[in-house]
Formats: sequence, structure tokens, C-alpha cells
Amino acid sequence: MAFAKRGRVPCCARVSCVRSKLWLIGLSGKVIDERQAGRTRRIQEQMVAHMYNGNSPLFRISLAVTLSLVALALSWTIEPIRDAGTSLLLLLAAIVVGIWLFGWRPGLVATSVGALGHVLLVLLTDADFVVESIRLIVFLAVAMLILALAVMRQEAEESLTSSETQLRAILENSLDPIAVSCEGLHRFVNPAYLRMFGYQQPGELLGQSVLKVIAEDERATIQRRIEMRSRGEIVVNSYETRGLRVDGSQLEMEVHVSTYVLKGVRYSLVILRDITDRKRALREKEQLICDLRDALSKVKTLSGLLPTCAGCRKIRDEDGEWHEMENYISDHSDADFSHGLCPACAERLYPEVFGPGSVTPSAWSR
Repeated sequence: MAFAKRGRVPCCARVSCVRSKLWLIGLSGKVIDERQAGRTRRIQEQMVAHMYNGNSPLFRISLAVTLSLVALALSWTIEPIRDAGTSLLLLLAAIVVGIWLFGWRPGLVATSVGALGHVLLVLLTDADFVVESIRLIVFLAVAMLILALAVMRQEAEESLTSSETQLRAILENSLDPIAVSCEGLHRFVNPAYLRMFGYQQPGELLGQSVLKVIAEDERATIQRRIEMRSRGEIVVNSYETRGLRVDGSQLEMEVHVSTYVLKGVRYSLVILRDITDRKRALREKEQLICDLRDALSKVKTLSGLLPTCAGCRKIRDEDGEWHEMENYISDHSDADFSHGLCPACAERLYPEVFGPGSVTPSAWSR
């Protein structure tokens, strides 16, 4: 009660509080250690997985070095090979196999390790240092030559792969339908080509005849051009024809063909364009022009000087005959006449009706 009045905490309570805090600190530290340990295990597992991944450079280097060390050990262990002085040939063969399987970079590391191992074995044994040095120099020269050839080959393959990737990307992303054929059979079609004829997968056309997408009445002409092109004869490379969609409908298309030879085989590169809308618009334009020409041919117009009689108002035609003005104008134009009386003539001819004080003349005129 005295401690409570003075606002103090008993010693046992303070000790219990300190113990609780220490326990919490230890628990949190244990949790942190477990998290760090788990993170470390995951990193180690990833490193091991990456190391033993077939595409990992470290894994390929390890295999190449192991292969060269095994060859070196065998060459110095087997007495016939060692006595014949061909120990470096076995190592060179292992390095060539390593370069072929794993690439030139692992092969370079394997060559360095193999050369160092050979030098150590020479120093540890009673072998002739001068002779082994000459052999080592020859070995390194041959190995460097093989590595240089491997580098050139790999660069050529990478360049070829890059060019092929770029070309394929261009062909597949082109808006124009493009296909490659050989001997009248589809070898490559891009997505635009499939969309043009209504197909879904390239397998529906690959290996199939190109006549499959040609209208039936045009197939004989196309087949004749394919045969002429396969024989190397001169054929028209740009022309128009009609295609056949998968649903049986036809379309107008423009065809551009170019040929190339690869490994002695002649291929045809075909670029198509759908001109159905353009041909329809052209036909409508021609029909409109014909309609306008027909309309203009039916229009009759009068132009130039008309010889007219000053007395009777008759008109003379090209043959010298005189015609009434109304008849002549009606025959040479689409104008018609209706007759009536002007106010002056009405008053002169009918004074009793249209004279002064009579009904308004305009009311009687028609």
C-alpha cells in the first residue's frame, strides 16, 4: 500500500517487465534471423539452380573444364599415350569437343586450365621440359586457331539468326499478304495471307498447292505460269487475278512475284493485294461515265446563227428549206410551245372584249 501511494512499482514487477522485454527482443531477433536464413537459402537455391541450368554459362564452363581435366588426367595416366608423346592430342580433342558442345568461351577457359595443368604436371614429373614446352606451344597455337574458327562460326551463326529473326518479324508483321512457294506448293505464309483467304492456321496451307486459293477459272493460267517460272522462262511478274476464300467467295487481287534460288532450288516470293474495293469503285466510275455520256447525247441544244425571215419569222435549215419557228425549235431541242395572246394583240384582234373599259386582258390570256 505504501508503494502504491508513493507511485512506485515493486521490484518483482520491474524484474518481470524487464524479462518480458528481453523475451520480446529475443523473439523478434529470432524471427529476423529466420527470415534472413530463409532469404539466404533461397539465394543459394537460385545460385545452384542457375549453376546447374543447361543454359548457364558457369555450368557450360564447368563441363568444358571438367572434360579437359579428365582428358589431361587420362593422357598422363595411360602409359602408352604418355610414352608416345601424344598426351596433348587427347587434351586437344577434348577441347575441340568442348568448343563444339558448349561454345568458344568455355573452350577458351578449358584451354587455359588444360595448359596450366599440363605445365604443373611437367614440373612435378621428370619429363623433358624443353620438349614439353615445344609441344605446349604447338598445342596452344592449334587451340587458338580452333578457337578463332569457332568464334568466326559463332558470329556468323548469330548474324544469320539475327537476320532471320528480323526478316521473319518483317514478314509476319507486314500488312500485305506474303507467301513463299516452291514447285507450286506453299512453304511459308504470313498472318495477313491467312486473313485474306479466311484461314486460321498456317498448317491449313503449308504443303498445299497455291491453286487452292485461286478461282477455278483462273487456275489453268496460274498453273501455266508456275511451270514456266520453274523452268526459268520469262513470265509476267505483276498481274491481276481472282482468288478463292475458304468460304467459297471470290476476290479480286493483284499479284507480284519474284524468284530466288537457294541451294539449287527455285523459290517464288508472292506479294498479294486485295483490289476488290478498288475494282468495284472503278466499275462504278465507268458506269457513271457511261450514264453521263448517254444523258449528254440525248440533250439537244441550239447554237450559232439561225437564218430567220423578217416577215413571217420562219427559220431556214441546212438544206435551205423554211420551217415554222415553233416546229424548228421543237425538232432541234426539247422545248415545247403553248400559245396565247399578249395584251396588245388581244386588244387589236378583239377590241370588243379586250378594248378600253373591258375585263382585264391578263385574266383572259392563257
